Amino acid sequence: MLEDPDPGPNYAKLMEEYDSKIEAKIPTEIIIIEEPDKQMQAKARDTQMAKLKGDLEVVQRAYYYFNIFKGLIVDIIFSFKDRNESRKFFQSIYAEDALKVIEVELNFIYEVLFTKAVVVHSVVGYVFRLLSFILVVVALALFRFNVKKETFDPLDVKLTYVLLWGSVSLDTVALVRAVLSDWTVANLNKPEKTSRFLWEIFWCESVKGYNLIRYCVNRPKSRIGICMDKVLGCVGLRDFVDGIFQVSNKRFTSELWKVIFDELKMKSDSADDPEDAKRICSARGNLALQDFDWDKNLKDKLMPYVVDVTYDESLLLWHIATELLYSDGRKS
Repeated sequence: MLEDPDPGPNYAKLMEEYDSKIEAKIPTEIIIIEEPDKQMQAKARDTQMAKLKGDLEVVQRAYYYFNIFKGLIVDIIFSFKDRNESRKFFQSIYAEDALKVIEVELNFIYEVLFTKAVVVHSVVGYVFRLLSFILVVVALALFRFNVKKETFDPLDVKLTYVLLWGSVSLDTVALVRAVLSDWTVANLNKPEKTSRFLWEIFWCESVKGYNLIRYCVNRPKSRIGICMDKVLGCVGLRDFVDGIFQVSNKRFTSELWKVIFDELKMKSDSADDPEDAKRICSARGNLALQDFDWDKNLKDKLMPYVVDVTYDESLLLWHIATELLYSDGRKS
């Protein structure tokens, strides 16, 4: 994931000139120009909103940012230029387009981590896949025209045909999917070549929901239920069973995504330097308490439960508080 170092086109010339002046004992120093100040950055972000031009641009944008930010998976720090470019892009597009780009980008990351996409979509991968398809077709042709099948059992002949035709079908489907995948679309340059069916939707527009309160309340209470729960825990199947019966699918609406996206855009406006970005990313709900016009005594009373606790404890506290508030709102 590491890119080749890029010192810039004038680095060698700069250092040569710097060394020559040092040897000549001429007062010389290298001045590092910091990032533009916040006012200039805010002015640079003042861009007009634009809609992405079709699905091809969505895939290509996602592939571009995937190649930049995949290093975050292994804790590689990206440059200020990459950060500002990404922020400017997402500040200039609408929420629905941003969701599409993120969907495809996450799909690229998933395929890299959990599939053989990197090998399949390389030149070597295409060559071997085509070679595999040709060999299976040759095997089918040889069995059809050169093998004397009268000496074999008819059932064995039929099974051989089924296996060979099945292999041809699977290789054909795999070859077509490889050619018409997002990885191929990302390398296209002509927008008119796009097609919506290449990546319709990678998920069912839903998110997994796990309610801690409901899980604790609905734990087995009878002797049989408790014994079964202990058996499942001993054989390592408790999490699997809980994932089936305790996890629910909640529809991820466009309205909810717009609220999330607008909130992220608002936070990004304040992240003009590493210190501000670190403060925003490490916030555990204290910003939410500060933003609302609540009673100061109430804020001071709640703040320690947000700031002075570990991350996992803070996560559980907000989960329970959100569920209680949501349930109270439904009752009223």
